[in-house]
This record gives sequence, C-alpha cells and structure tokens, in this order.
Amino acid sequence: MSSASKNYLIPVILCGGSGTRLWPLSRESYPKQFHRFVGSHTLFEDTVLRAVALPDVTEIAIVCNEAHRFMAAEQAARVFSGKVHIVLEPAARNTAPAIAAVAHLFPERTLVVMPSDHYMPSPNTFVGCVKTALPATEAGYLVTFGITPTAPETGYGYIAAGQVIQGLQGMSAVTKFLEKPNLETAKALLATGTHTWNSGMFVMRAFDFLNELKTYAPQVFETTQNAAAKAKIETDFVRLDKAAFESSPSISVDYAVFERTARAAVTPFNGQWSDLGSWSAVAELSANLSASQAILDKASSSADIDLGKHVQVNASRNHIHADKPVALVGVDDLVVVDTDDALLITHKANSQEVKDAMLLLAKRSPDQAKHHRKVQRPWGWYDSLDLGSNHQVKRIMVKPGASISLQTHEHRVEHWVIIKGEAQITLGHGDDLDIKIYQRYEHVFIPKQTKHRLQNVSRSDVELIEVQCGDYLGEDDIVRYEDIYGRAIEPKQNK
Repeated sequence: MSSASKNYLIPVILCGGSGTRLWPLSRESYPKQFHRFVGSHTLFEDTVLRAVALPDVTEIAIVCNEAHRFMAAEQAARVFSGKVHIVLEPAARNTAPAIAAVAHLFPERTLVVMPSDHYMPSPNTFVGCVKTALPATEAGYLVTFGITPTAPETGYGYIAAGQVIQGLQGMSAVTKFLEKPNLETAKALLATGTHTWNSGMFVMRAFDFLNELKTYAPQVFETTQNAAAKAKIETDFVRLDKAAFESSPSISVDYAVFERTARAAVTPFNGQWSDLGSWSAVAELSANLSASQAILDKASSSADIDLGKHVQVNASRNHIHADKPVALVGVDDLVVVDTDDALLITHKANSQEVKDAMLLLAKRSPDQAKHHRKVQRPWGWYDSLDLGSNHQVKRIMVKPGASISLQTHEHRVEHWVIIKGEAQITLGHGDDLDIKIYQRYEHVFIPKQTKHRLQNVSRSDVELIEVQCGDYLGEDDIVRYEDIYGRAIEPKQNK
C-alpha cells in the first residue's frame, strides 16, 4: 500500500475489545480505549502519541471495527496530522488475523504492534524498547516486550525468558508462554526472576511474521491474504474483504505464532504499565497519580471533600468516577461509577466480577449493556432524554461542517427545535426539496416519509431538541438516500 522504503517502521494499533470489566463507562459501542481515565488524553490518543514518538514515523495503521471507525479517525486526528490507515475488520477474529491483515498490506515494513487500551505514561521508555528490538528484527526475530512484574498477578499471562541471545543486547529467547495462573503459580513465577507479564506488544518485520504464520497457522495466512488482496480503499479506510476475513479462524497471535516459533525473543519493559483491566486497577492508578483524582485516602470524623464535589465521612480508600456529587459514609475500599443511565457499586476485591454483572444486565436490557444514553455519531452525538411507548426526546449536536444523512422515516414524525447555532435543513419529497436556514428557537415539523437532512454550515456546533412520535421509534426506521460518510444507502441503517 505504501511507497515507503523497505523495513520502514509502521505502528499498528489494535483497537478491538470492549473492556466489559470497566462497565458502565466502557461499553461495546464506546469501549475503554476511547475514554479518558487520567491525564488530558484518552488511552487511544496516548497510544497514538507513543506511536508517532518513534523515529521517522509519518504514518500509522489502526485496526478497528466498522462501528468505531469514525471515533478512531477523530481521536487520531486530534493528536497526529500524518497519514492514518484505518483497517476495518468485518468481524472479530482476535489478534492473529488482525495483525496478519496489516502485514499483508505492508509486507516490506517493520510492524510495531500496540494495544490501544494500555496505560504507559512514558513514551521514552517505549521508544527505547523499540530501538532495542530493531537489531533483533533485522536478524529475523519476532520480538515481544515483557512487563517486569511487581506482584504475583493472576490476571496476566506470563512469558518465560531463556538464554540471552548473543550479539543482541537486552534480548532473550522465549522458552514458553503461560496462561493466566492461579495465585500459587503466580507467586512461584515471580520468584524465579525470569518470568515477565505478557504485554501484547510486538516488533517484527512483516514478511518474517508472515513466513512463521504460513508455517504454523496456514489457514490464517491464506484467509487474511485474500482479505487484504480484495480490500477496498476509501480515503483513510481500508475495508478488508468480508467473506475472506470471516473465514479466518479466531485465534490470538500468541497461540498462532509466538508459542510455536523458534524465532520469538523477549526484551524487558521496565517502565510504568497497566492494562487497566478492572476498576480496582483504575482506582490504584488514580490514587498513585494524584490525590485530586481520587477520594482522599484517610478516615475522618468530618467530611473530606475532593475538589469540592465528592464527600466522605469515616470512609477511606474509595474511588469515585462520577460527574455529580457523591457522598460515602462509613464504607471503605469501594468503587463507585455513575453514568447518565447506570450506576456501579463494587468492592475493589470484586471488581473483576463486573463483567458478570454486565452480562446479567445484557439479558434484561441488551441496549443499556452495550450503549450509553449519549450515542456518538460521525456527525456528532445524540442524547436520549426520554423514551415512552410512542415518543422519544433527544438532544442532538451536529459538528461544524457535518451533516445527518438525507433520509426518511416510515413509522414516526419528528419535531426539531434549534436551541444553539443555525442549521441548514432540507425538506421535501422526491426531487422537490426545499433548503432553508433555521435560526435558534425556530421549529421544524417532519411528517412521515418526508425527506429531510440537517447540515451544519457554520463554524460552531448546532444543537437541537428532537421529539419523535410514532408507533415504532427504533434507530433502524431509516431509509437513507445520501450520506457523506459512506454509509450504506438503503433501508434499516442507523442514523
């Protein structure tokens, strides 16, 4: 795909996963990598910043699914002005097919594979590890980073390091990958001093990886080769062939290649790192970083106030993630997470079980388990304020230069009231369309089967209140005629 010179670095950011243990903030439609937990950037944006800190990097590849493509593009653009290749997975097939597809697209490049949802505050440590890995990749090794363990952690896989590879500083042969152990096994592994946590980060030449993949997982090699060869390129988006990619086995890169190849090498990563795999991990990180980002860790007979918002009385070591003021009285070691439509309260020791609670909720209310009340769209967002049997009220924001698709509804009428900015609104039937600018406080009525579109042609956000009325209010009640975002022009597509 690229004319860059042979072996030129290309970071590959893996953007799959839904982070269900960080529900209700992280959900399928808006997973944890796109959220900001600490600092001024999201986990995804921080990953992009690490990637572009590498020497001479002018382009990056991002692997994500269709639903997250605009979110990934928007956040990447906030922190990087270079070329971004967003490779779209037609289906979830784990890390081996995702990496393989990019390797087929960039066969003469050196891949720096990075998960998008890890917390690593020092880009310099990461850059140093990549530089250490490059001589080994030139010798044909597939290099992974091993996180220096700080505790007998049972939530991570482990890597067993063998003999030091002569002539390659800081590099050891991998003797074994180990699955997440029980506590006793984890203690024993920690005591050896030769085991590290599996980071999921890799540096390797694409053609070396593909050669090993062809040997040890030939079906993954062939299916992803076909998916890449038949890919369709749409500006920044690379759409892998659906049929070919879906026929690939779902398998991790560890199982497919690294546990089998004799060319696997490991170098230690000694910087601060966390995969933020649970709310207890977020709480620990927040407490360590700044007292202003966590409830003050002390018990008191009087209230302690965090930034004038959260209050605790005779309570300690609690973590709160909430916009509204929260008061805790006489409780310790809790995590409280409040969003617009859901509340989580758990003991830190049980935070790994949040996923189980989310799965139970999904059986009763699938939409609430997967989606926030506020839903991101490529043109902005909408917030569902009220929902009844025959009505729904939304607050909608459309970004400057953005446009809702030209569409009709079969089962509902809509009332729009502009509350901020000015909007260009198209209304009509067939080819008889009226286009008019509407100002703040003006009202628009949209009957059933009437073509309509809202465009923001100004330099500031447009906001409106939408009231839907009808016998069916589902997001799939749309017939789309035109769309600037390349979404399907056919019925039953989301707005």
